[in-house]
Amino acid sequence: MSERGSGDLQVGRARSAHLAGADEDAPLIYAAFGAPDRRRSKDDNSDFVQGKAVKHKPEGQRKQEKNTDESKRIDELLAKIEDTASEHFGAKLWDPDYRKVTKNGELGCAVSVSKILIESGAVGKMGVKESVASLDSALRDRGWKPLDKDEPVKAGYVVIGYNSDTNWKKGGGNAHVGIVSDLGLIWNNSSRAGLGWGEPRWIAEPQVIALRPWKYDRTYVLKPTGR
Repeated sequence: MSERGSGDLQVGRARSAHLAGADEDAPLIYAAFGAPDRRRSKDDNSDFVQGKAVKHKPEGQRKQEKNTDESKRIDELLAKIEDTASEHFGAKLWDPDYRKVTKNGELGCAVSVSKILIESGAVGKMGVKESVASLDSALRDRGWKPLDKDEPVKAGYVVIGYNSDTNWKKGGGNAHVGIVSDLGLIWNNSSRAGLGWGEPRWIAEPQVIALRPWKYDRTYVLKPTGR
């Protein structure tokens, strides 16, 4: 039985000698609230509630259903991230507020991904991050974690590439970040798009182009968790 406040007048089973004639199996009476009779039946997974046996699911089944519900929630979140990313195709997500700090969008990948994640509702009250390192740190603080080696990559995951020969966490264009698309492409702020549009834009590209392995020799993926 859970504890109740000191003001919750609670009377237990009538077992005292001065309550002669009381039924040893009399139900618990909650004088303050008139709570229903809850007695454990012979079945470990049932309770008597107001005289009726109510079946409880085994602990293992409850955990499995909880995990299923959490997995569904994450899948819905990932779908929202992908939808938001596709809705902004061709946009300059760094413009105008971050034009200067991103050098006219050339270093606008973290700002762009931040805005997609924020708009999709995937990162709570996280602010816009101006560097790949600060975005990585903010996501981890919110329960995102690196994908295990054998796990499949899903649309909506965040992918980061960096040059291991540099101190990429200090910025300077030595790292890049994007979002996996449902076609296996990478949504990212692409300077290649600027060749046609004049300035970097938000587009989806093959991984080998978005995360150029000759420039970013290390790559990892972050995924949201149920935290």
